[in-house]
Amino acid sequence: MESSVVARAVRGFVHRRDRAAAERGPARASAGRSRLAALCLATLAVTATTAIAACQPYPGMPLPPPTQSQPGPPGIKLFVAPTSGAAPLQVGLTAAAAGGTGTLAFRFDFGDGTVVGPQSGAKAAHLYTKVGTFQLTATVTDSIGRSASATQAVTVSAPTPHISASATTAPIGQGVTLTATGAVPPAGDYTWNATNPNGLSFRLDDTTTPTYFINPDLAGTWTFSVDISDAAGAYRPSNKIQVTFTAPAS
Repeated sequence: MESSVVARAVRGFVHRRDRAAAERGPARASAGRSRLAALCLATLAVTATTAIAACQPYPGMPLPPPTQSQPGPPGIKLFVAPTSGAAPLQVGLTAAAAGGTGTLAFRFDFGDGTVVGPQSGAKAAHLYTKVGTFQLTATVTDSIGRSASATQAVTVSAPTPHISASATTAPIGQGVTLTATGAVPPAGDYTWNATNPNGLSFRLDDTTTPTYFINPDLAGTWTFSVDISDAAGAYRPSNKIQVTFTAPAS
């Protein structure tokens, strides 16, 4: 409204100036133009000041809330124990995460085909039954899809085969059962070995089961061992044990 009034006033002034210029001559017309220019500048200054003042907040005017800075993406650290050992190897892990937006979800890839999660818990456990080096990866993801990962190598070695006997002394005719442990699933072949009291060593048998029943007819002390061929490798030897077989009382 104010600018329209000013504009009409300026147009009226211009009209009167033009008439006066025609009557007074070129010299006075030049002076009139100078006065008009000064008036226009003053009018523009007043209009600009009014517009700027209109943009300023008035007392009690509600202001927009301040902009909230968004948290950065999540970060993660991984703690694993143990990181090496013989199969089967039980491993526990804990992920420590910070940052991110909203709820964090954890996913654990154990590197042997086993994956746990996503889950809210930052802890997990796993039993490694295969031999090898596996890359364990923990990933955290926030509610808007940003993620971070951490890795840890876990080395699983083959266990040492072990042989035991149901008795260390037995009479001839009773026999004992030999048991082998330390095979890596899936178990393969068991080769049972013996040395008789006369010092002669020989192979007893090959089986696919971890037990073997022995009932010799020669009295004296026998030595037994077993070799295991499984997923960890071929024919790993066990410890040796001795069993004494006694002759029947006459």
